[in-house]
Amino acid sequence: MHTHPGDEHGTVIEGTLMVKVGDGDYKPVAVGETFTAPPNTPMGIRNTTDKPTRVINVLILEKGKPASTPIKD
Repeated sequence: MHTHPGDEHGTVIEGTLMVKVGDGDYKPVAVGETFTAPPNTPMGIRNTTDKPTRVINVLILEKGKPASTPIKD
């Protein structure tokens, strides 16, 4: 799990990705589908298959901010 200081927008272009945003459960995101996460919202991503997954991911951040911050357990 991690957070971003800005918006995240992703589109799966190969495989299937499991995405969790906020308090929700992990949900599959397949080829051509998108996911978003608002700023400072806990999120996680996983590839639970034995096949590669590729994603086009855009982060909209203030200059100088870190791309992501891990959430400590």
